[in-house]
Amino acid sequence: MCFIPVSLNAATMYVMTNGTEIYSVDTTSSVLTHVASVTSGGGNVQDLAENIAGVFYFTDSAGTLYKYDPANPNAGTQTIGSTGLGSLARLSFDNAGNLITVNGGNLYVISPVTGTTLNQYAITGAPAVGGGDVVVAASGLVYVIAGDALYSLRESGGTVTPVGVVAGPTNNLTGLAIDPAGDLYACETMGPPWNLWKFSSNSPQTATKVGSYTTTGTPNDLASLPIVPFLTITKTASTQAAQGDLIGYSVLVQNSGTAAASNTAFSDPVPTGIGIVSAKCTTTGGATCTAPSITAQNVTSSFGTLPPATTITIAINGKDNSLPVGNSINTATITPSTGSPLSSSATTTIVPNSVLKTVADITQGTPATTANNAKPGDVLEYSFTYTNNTQTALANFTMKDSIPAHTTYVSGSAACVGTPSGLTCTPSGPTGGTIQWTYGNGALAPNGSVTAKFRVTVN
Repeated sequence: MCFIPVSLNAATMYVMTNGTEIYSVDTTSSVLTHVASVTSGGGNVQDLAENIAGVFYFTDSAGTLYKYDPANPNAGTQTIGSTGLGSLARLSFDNAGNLITVNGGNLYVISPVTGTTLNQYAITGAPAVGGGDVVVAASGLVYVIAGDALYSLRESGGTVTPVGVVAGPTNNLTGLAIDPAGDLYACETMGPPWNLWKFSSNSPQTATKVGSYTTTGTPNDLASLPIVPFLTITKTASTQAAQGDLIGYSVLVQNSGTAAASNTAFSDPVPTGIGIVSAKCTTTGGATCTAPSITAQNVTSSFGTLPPATTITIAINGKDNSLPVGNSINTATITPSTGSPLSSSATTTIVPNSVLKTVADITQGTPATTANNAKPGDVLEYSFTYTNNTQTALANFTMKDSIPAHTTYVSGSAACVGTPSGLTCTPSGPTGGTIQWTYGNGALAPNGSVTAKFRVTVN
């Protein structure tokens, strides 16, 4: 058997022979490389299909469905379950991610998770020739190859329409695949060597030979990646922040499929307590998106198109105004025009702004504590230390404290203590009963600390 997971340029293919061996073949250089061996519990593999993630599915002569993931070869061949349809000769993935097979006068939709039939549709005018293969186009049209003739039908069943006879091959065509451009490929049973042919789904009368290949065994099936988009969403966020800090979110949407995704909606409800500062969209490879819209806490956008191998990134910046201490989880969601919504979440740990305030009675010589007893006329010294518990350097910030009631500020006592090198501190006030310390010309590094002091006399 041979099957073709078609890359975007349709150059790399995979060949299965003798029902067990998988090879890769470059149709340009004709270099053949062994990839893997698969097994089944009921005889040779009879037909093959590949989903958009590159995982291969096949059945044996008893109709049992298996899968093999080349990205996880240690898992080996995995048994999914019986299709209950006996020996099949045609298998392909549809655009909804389910398997289909044309067997006799019916088209079956099969679950790739359980192997059971999801739907069954009666068809008329089914090809009488055994073997062959099926493949689903981006339009949803199902093509069937039988002998040297090409047919089409809808997945919902109905009448099979003859498209034409494929001219060029002199032997039966036993497999069918499709590339992103919509061209069809078929294996000609012969040899070794055996031939691979390419032809248009609209004008199959004249086929072009792609190449001749020699393998151990004769191919009798093809499979290709479904011609559908394959969207993924990945969200990241600032890992840690404290009140007043900026929090950055980034949402990456990628299309790793073989067809463009159109009219995809984006939504990101930013947690309450964050003031949204900005939101912007950037794209690669011809993808398009509208400028993000901010309504209350929700950031939305519309992705006009994501061609294959393109990305869209939504960057959102906000300020922690009142998030509670703990984990803040933010989830973004994309809703494709077809298929189910996809979501991704990121967590930011909100830590307290660490401020330690103490008071010492200078007159009585008592040490600095969080509380102290004093008499009228005593001089008290207040000291508070701020530690930057975030992972971001803090630049151009101020600290303020109020003169306690029933006290009088000691003129000129406001001071900066232990200011890190490169950071300046300037005390001022009191103004309206408040003293301010302004830090600038540098930044307070993560886990760095600053201390401010002032004195008052108890009235």
